[in-house]
Amino acid sequence: MFDLSFRDWIHHIESAYFEDKWITLFKRYKADNGIEKRSIYTGLVKRKNVSEILETTNWDRMPIDGLYGVTTGWSKNRRIIHYYSYHDTTVEPIVYIRNFEGCHPDILSIIEEVIVNFQLIAKEHNNKRSFYFIDDNGREEDAICIENELVRIDRKFLLEYMYIRRMDLVLYFDLWRYSNEGLDELGLKQSKHKVHDEQSRYDVYIDESNEFVMKGKSQGWIMGKRVYRLPSGYKSWYFNDDETPKEYEKFIIGEGKSGEDVSHTCDEKYLADFFGKNQGSPHFLTPVFFDRGVMKKYYDNPKKYRVRDSCAEMIGRWSLRIDNNRSDVVLSYLGYLGRLPYTEQKHWRSHNIKPITHVTVSSSDAEYWKGDGMPRFDLLSDVAYKRGVLAEFTQPEATDLVFKDALLKFYERFYERNGWHIIKPLSDKDSYRLPALHIPVDDSEIELKNQIESMCVILVESINVSTLEKMLGGKMDDEKSISLLNRFLEMAHIDDEGTIEFLMNLNTLRNMKLHRNSDSKPKKEQKKAITYFSLETSSFADVMVSILSNAHRLLSVLMKVSHKVAPE
Repeated sequence: MFDLSFRDWIHHIESAYFEDKWITLFKRYKADNGIEKRSIYTGLVKRKNVSEILETTNWDRMPIDGLYGVTTGWSKNRRIIHYYSYHDTTVEPIVYIRNFEGCHPDILSIIEEVIVNFQLIAKEHNNKRSFYFIDDNGREEDAICIENELVRIDRKFLLEYMYIRRMDLVLYFDLWRYSNEGLDELGLKQSKHKVHDEQSRYDVYIDESNEFVMKGKSQGWIMGKRVYRLPSGYKSWYFNDDETPKEYEKFIIGEGKSGEDVSHTCDEKYLADFFGKNQGSPHFLTPVFFDRGVMKKYYDNPKKYRVRDSCAEMIGRWSLRIDNNRSDVVLSYLGYLGRLPYTEQKHWRSHNIKPITHVTVSSSDAEYWKGDGMPRFDLLSDVAYKRGVLAEFTQPEATDLVFKDALLKFYERFYERNGWHIIKPLSDKDSYRLPALHIPVDDSEIELKNQIESMCVILVESINVSTLEKMLGGKMDDEKSISLLNRFLEMAHIDDEGTIEFLMNLNTLRNMKLHRNSDSKPKKEQKKAITYFSLETSSFADVMVSILSNAHRLLSVLMKVSHKVAPE
């Protein structure tokens, strides 16, 4: 049975509402049995306006109020138009309702500032919408949930938003309860109770059957508002106001005279720089070596991570400067590693190897970093050295990076010349394939198969069949994309059989097992592909290098095409 005096609700708003993990921002609720209905709404108010809004129990803002306002007026015979972000300047919304006056169902929405500030990502399933947050370690965390007539936010995000805005939260409530019993039966009396203090302003009414009692014999009604401030001493987690010391990994940066590993913290407070800081200590730019497996985590999740020429990043969260133009190892720099989240440092530490050099170091004389505070730049790839030390513009050298760079330029230049795409850019559903394309980091068949699959999507499946058919006056029976391209190149007098041979063998490789010791005997076309890519004698990394090199050559051949058509 509902308490018509609302003691439970009053206890909730005074003691529990702002302590729950999930805080209700908006709710319209009507119980199935019809004995309670409630409306809850929230907004943000500046501290200086709190006393003003607590002067009445009225709601200062309604969820259907617009987000902006435009007023017009006249001054000195000139029409003046004023734009306001909100209809009023006292209470700002977090939730608002987009109302379409019956031509479309109402839409519950969250103010865009909250979404953008935390880089929240929308997700929909069934009749529920939510927004989730990705932290620096790649973990997904629900931040906001919208379902039916209910909007909730995780307390940590609400507190942080209040902290950023330097505003208090105001909770509006309007609750009705009904009973089929009279006040005598309930042990209550008709009453009107008003509360007005530094945080609250609300009225509680208890009444019996009369013209205002809509259901049953008696009813209770509470309406008003309560203001909540940030907890005393609140520390921002999003902007790192938390004074908890950050943890740092130690990375192997050399080998001692007795063969032992020499490690040093990546905390830049203890690293040397070019201005005399911490002389004799390893430099901020000390190269640190890693096996190529360190990159697999990022290649395997291209929606969350991106690997580019000289950079690995978690999209929208952090980036790390790297040297990925060497074929044997990946390099980064001691100081930059210290700027990663600690869990990410641990990932890199698990792949940390000794420098590939015979330099002998001592923890006392720091020979590895020359002992004069200068890093060993001669350990970098030529690309990284020219860019980082000589400040020269330099193209990448790693085969996968070279091809990806060339493909993007090919899309643009071919279209500029001819007005159409002979190899179409990837669709949205396949757009992840190019950033994730790489030379396998181990001799795993599944990794090579994944890269071959991507190359076939990028090259074979993206051949612009429809435009080629128009230019050739149609296609022949059973003519597929590669054969169609071959016929077009012949028509264009571009004689390069190697191009078509590469595509045919690549497509064959896609549909066969790559086990070198497979029991099944390869068919004729499979034998050709095995021989073409030296599959039986080369590492999978070398096979992929061969594929990428041939693909790069293919782009050069296709750039010879000069057949204009109307832009697509």
